[in-house]
Amino acid sequence: MDIKKAAYKYVLESSKSNYTVQTLATTMMLEDFGIEKCFEILSMPVEEFCKENSPNITKDYMYKNDFLTPRNAYLINPLYYLYYTYLVFCISEEYFNKEGMLDFSRNNLNIFYAGFYTNNKIDKNFTRYYDSYRNFQEKREEYLGKSALKIDIKDFFDSIKLSNLFSKLYRTVNNKKFVKDLEYLLKYCGFEVLPQFNYSIASSILSQIYLQDFDRKIEEYLPKTAVYIRYVDDMYFINTLEEDLKEFNAWMNNIIHFLWEGDLHINTNKTRILSEEDYQIHIQLPENTYGKETNSHYIKLIDEKSSNVVDEGNFYNMIMDLCKVEEELGIDMMQYEEIINKYLSIDGDYTNKVLKDIIYTFKWKGMDFGELEDISDNWKFILFNPLHFTVLYIMIKNYLKDLDFDNENKIKEIIDYLMSNNTLTFRDLIIAVTYLLQTEFKENEILNKINESDSKFTDFIYKYVILKNRT
Repeated sequence: MDIKKAAYKYVLESSKSNYTVQTLATTMMLEDFGIEKCFEILSMPVEEFCKENSPNITKDYMYKNDFLTPRNAYLINPLYYLYYTYLVFCISEEYFNKEGMLDFSRNNLNIFYAGFYTNNKIDKNFTRYYDSYRNFQEKREEYLGKSALKIDIKDFFDSIKLSNLFSKLYRTVNNKKFVKDLEYLLKYCGFEVLPQFNYSIASSILSQIYLQDFDRKIEEYLPKTAVYIRYVDDMYFINTLEEDLKEFNAWMNNIIHFLWEGDLHINTNKTRILSEEDYQIHIQLPENTYGKETNSHYIKLIDEKSSNVVDEGNFYNMIMDLCKVEEELGIDMMQYEEIINKYLSIDGDYTNKVLKDIIYTFKWKGMDFGELEDISDNWKFILFNPLHFTVLYIMIKNYLKDLDFDNENKIKEIIDYLMSNNTLTFRDLIIAVTYLLQTEFKENEILNKINESDSKFTDFIYKYVILKNRT
């Protein structure tokens, strides 16, 4: 497949499958321009492209999984998002395997990245952003009953300096033109570390290329009986023989050194040695009696857990507990973590996946009307998890309204809360933007309020989402 066409179709289909400010802006612009005009743009020399188009970069509002630490993420002109993807796809061609797929795995190294790129046909069923994670899950399942060393890299993307990345690319990539063009593009944008954009396969691919030196050292160092499994920067080193803590500690010492050589460091909070029992609990998957149709049977486990939480009234209880904490203690994130783990976790894991399954597969509709009305009357629980809970609250509000339960005043309370704050905090901004996404950006007063705190963000919205002043 032509690389320009692959980049256009991948970016468009991936953007249409997700609903964020960046993906919405990208979908609107690429559909508006059409494939032929986008091909013309991708055919422009990078210097000319940058001269004619402003990157219009602004910070995006994204939390890490703790919903406390902001991610260093950005919004960017959708044409730059597309051009960036195109250049990385051009570079990626040199890393294809014999089947024409971008796969960094080899021998006993099993490596998965966020996305899926191949030189074959790309359509709605081929932008398999999540399949890679499911394949990672399946690979981990193969070693149930074994012990493992789990390692996570601290601030992974922010630790990948572009100077180091391009040093590696110039050394390993034959076609230096694409590397030079990519370097020009990212430097023109002012980035010094690998940028993070919503659902960017390009950054995901570059992060894995960056780790190839580390992978080679791991392959040379680890015994043949060991298995290495990684999803982006989430690593498992499996000991297929009997558990040996002394050996695990030796592995960790060398792994820390190999990462350090690449200016990377482990996240000590997420690094631990898992005994056979610990690994079993950590993975905790039921016996697969459903064949391969689900791709990974952890999906069934999450589905059953989320259904039970709703059916037994525990999802309602969880939200009421959060409302009580907010009333008594404010936004106490330690209490939040304890509560959601109590109600949603599966032996300490999968909490956020269960939560998202309840919200986005509409399992919450299994609650009775009295429970839904209670939730609609107590909106402040959304402050704990502004991204997902704001979506949940608005969906419940719309659901009740469709059934002639008018609770507009409660939505007005959220708007009044935002408007009454002298300055919107990061958490407030996520609530405001999520609300705008759910209401198709029809609330000008909220946009004006955001503008007081971040005019570059609202400029981006008007230019690429509301289509005002687009050039």
